[in-house]
Amino acid sequence: MPEALQRADKNDTADVLVVIVSWNSGPWLSDCLQALAAQSCRPRHTLIWDNGSDAATLAVLDTLPQRFAGVQVHRSGRNHGFAAGNNLAVAAAPASRFVLTLNADVVLQPDCLQRMLDRLERDPRLAAIGAVQVRPDGVTIDGLGDMLHASGIGWREGYGRSWQGAAPLGERTAADSGERGAALASLAALPAFSPCAAVALYRRSAFEAVGGFDADFFCYFEDVDLGYRLRLAGWQCAVAPDARATHVGSVSTGAGSDFAVYHGHRNLVWCFVQNTPAPLLWLTLPLHLAMTACTLALYALRGRAGVVLRAKRDALRGLPRAWRKRRAIQAQRRAGTADIGTALRWGLRR
Repeated sequence: MPEALQRADKNDTADVLVVIVSWNSGPWLSDCLQALAAQSCRPRHTLIWDNGSDAATLAVLDTLPQRFAGVQVHRSGRNHGFAAGNNLAVAAAPASRFVLTLNADVVLQPDCLQRMLDRLERDPRLAAIGAVQVRPDGVTIDGLGDMLHASGIGWREGYGRSWQGAAPLGERTAADSGERGAALASLAALPAFSPCAAVALYRRSAFEAVGGFDADFFCYFEDVDLGYRLRLAGWQCAVAPDARATHVGSVSTGAGSDFAVYHGHRNLVWCFVQNTPAPLLWLTLPLHLAMTACTLALYALRGRAGVVLRAKRDALRGLPRAWRKRRAIQAQRRAGTADIGTALRWGLRR
């Protein structure tokens, strides 16, 4: 059963561990940590797990513990990936009730953490909560949580959308009381299949019980996969409509790069195979295959079919391992097939 929560009052310290996985993230870390230090409800521990960054980032990391109280830096010496980096950081950090995963290129609004904690307190069914992510222009949505289609493809809800009457995100009072606030609240009320791990608050007990992120994913789709396993374990996920953060996005790997396309399209296959309950797996397998064919056709038109073919080839090579994981995941499943089916998207339009 979900644990009872204790309210974290404003201007107090919450029992939260913040994990920032860094890979060549030097230019972004100061702004991220300054926003974290300005939170109305401050985290108890902050650990930067560095995945073998370049010399410029290492030089920045050397200065952070002196500039920001309570910040610790761990140099791993090699790139473990986002998934394993977070897991290793959580395992190495002091005990905490909550874990906030935070990308280095995210700047939290001053009450973001408090509002995420408040949402978890109000709904003990939630294992994870995300924030409304907005691009640096302050008027374009970067994401309202991750959605998952029955075919296995995922996306960030609201990505690239803007709303009428928008003002810069920092102008909180006027914006939130007007049309923009109402429009955004309506959008954020849409349930998220899982929070985007660029800024996501997890109950640590739930995070650890399901094994954290899947290290084999390395990066991309690992947050959807974790959200799926949390749902299979009987939990729910959502986005706090009044918790806001600015997210630059793709500063390490590049938006739409071959690296991102490869890992995203490889990992979504493993997520689909490992997590989908048997009745849904066989029902949606034709959808998954049709989606794969459409994806290959689309990237072929763009002259980039090769990267998707490599992703699917390597996904197939990893299927025996994924199937072994599937047996363990499904053996511990508590959610009914209908519960999972209603959490998925089935329509043709995003």
